[in-house]
Amino acid sequence: MRLSKLLFTFVSASLLIPSFALAADNNSTPVRPSGSPEPTHSPRIEIPKPTTGEAKTQFCSLFKDATGQLSGDTADNFNKLQSNFSQRTSQINTQFSGIQSQLQTSRQQTDTKLSDDFSQLSAKATTSDQQAAVAAFEAAVKQAVTTRRTAVDAANATFHQAVLNAVSGRQTTLKTAATTFKTTVAADLAAAQASCAAGTSPDTVRQTLQTQLAAARTTLQNATKSSETVGPNLDAAKAARKAAVDAANAAFKTAVQKALATLHTALGVSPSSSASPAPSGSPSSTQP
Repeated sequence: MRLSKLLFTFVSASLLIPSFALAADNNSTPVRPSGSPEPTHSPRIEIPKPTTGEAKTQFCSLFKDATGQLSGDTADNFNKLQSNFSQRTSQINTQFSGIQSQLQTSRQQTDTKLSDDFSQLSAKATTSDQQAAVAAFEAAVKQAVTTRRTAVDAANATFHQAVLNAVSGRQTTLKTAATTFKTTVAADLAAAQASCAAGTSPDTVRQTLQTQLAAARTTLQNATKSSETVGPNLDAAKAARKAAVDAANAAFKTAVQKALATLHTALGVSPSSSASPAPSGSPSSTQP
């Protein structure tokens, strides 16, 4: 096979093939995190109505019982919430780790193919000048591959951190809302106990407490709804990753074309004289 023909075959079949998995080099988002875990429902405290003739001290004791139950329920809810948050962060890290592992496998396969093609090209270089030109071409292409991979890795790492930050921000909002709920309900119960001890009508104390608890639940629910998903917060991060990958692909293509032109000149081969259709099914037809 003539050197010029081998050169074109090598370039069309190998150099313009992406140096890593399409899933990581195209503009798709490498991970689609679902919404952060919702906090468990706020504990519902039901203060039973006192029966006719029930002593005021018995009614007040109900608040003490309810307070104890609330403290236990709230502690359980906070523990579950923290566990869910930890699981979500671990899940995101696992997803990115899996993608990176697939990426490395694809790169290793590409490196093997490139090495074989470079060996064939070098074997066809019969003079010292041709060998030097092929060696320079190989070095330029490998540098372009390394630069592209570094840029894509950086873009993926930045996006990974953006996902974690978005989830962490939502978790902070939910934990703040849960803490506020806990503090508010504890204060409402203390006020109810004080009112009961001061001789306020049990019905009045009960109605006031129910109104306050309902307001606390509404505040918690509104805070939860305001941060239901992390998707909208990732739009800028997705756009930034896409722009970085696009730039890396464009720079890679330009570097390879420049190296190819330099090799053509060194070998005295006209690009047009070696032009022929790319091999059927070559990924170079769909990927820069």
